[in-house]
Amino acid sequence: MMPYGEYAECPNCGKIAHGEEEIEEIETLYGGSDKVLLVLGRDLFAHPRAHNIARLAGLLSRFGKVTVDTTYKQKHIESVLNLELVDVEAIKAAYFRVAIDCVNSVGGVVLPDLLYALGVKEIFKLHCAPHGNFAHNPEPLPQHLTEISELMKHAKADVGFVVDPDVDRLAIISEDGEMFGEEYTLVAVSDYVLSHTPGNTVSNLSSSRALRDVTRAHGCEYNAAAVGEVNVVTKMKATNAIIGGEGNGGVIYPASHYGRD
Repeated sequence: MMPYGEYAECPNCGKIAHGEEEIEEIETLYGGSDKVLLVLGRDLFAHPRAHNIARLAGLLSRFGKVTVDTTYKQKHIESVLNLELVDVEAIKAAYFRVAIDCVNSVGGVVLPDLLYALGVKEIFKLHCAPHGNFAHNPEPLPQHLTEISELMKHAKADVGFVVDPDVDRLAIISEDGEMFGEEYTLVAVSDYVLSHTPGNTVSNLSSSRALRDVTRAHGCEYNAAAVGEVNVVTKMKATNAIIGGEGNGGVIYPASHYGRD
């Protein structure tokens, strides 16, 4: 167990942040809405009067430099729009009605803006306020997604998208409110990608054989990797795969970047 750092003085108010509690106390300390915890290397600092990270910029300067850049959401959206296989005009022309459930996490910050940028005019939003208090179990399984399933029917949406809290898994809801199944997220996307750009694919050993079957149907080579994103990426690089991922809804598309997104 790693202990606190000895102490640190906040240059803004002179408050000394110190303690001997173990890292396991993080959750207890974080329960106070007026506290900020900083883990810096092996040291943990708690400042009771700090309401945001900027208040401790001076403290951080002892360890390095903090740069704030709020443009990366837009940069990422633009990178998606610029992907060769993303047909923005076709999406706009389809006039899709889309329902989303972002489980009160960071997906609510990005997903609506991405859909609007893609030309989707009607978005039915569930739990897009990113306050972190999940409205339901965040595991994207049918028993946890009854709300968006009902919304699909009442809103007459064409498709529904559900993401997990860190937005690296995507589950799809069909127009009738039934789960398309997160196992098939990677398979469906890969089928589209392979139809335009044939190449190798990779998924982990806990995924079904569906990606293998689809890949071979396109006359391409499939390889399996050990469970874990890093293992899938390593195998993708070794086999020059054009797409890969895991059967939990995680898609890795190197034309964008080597990460589940």
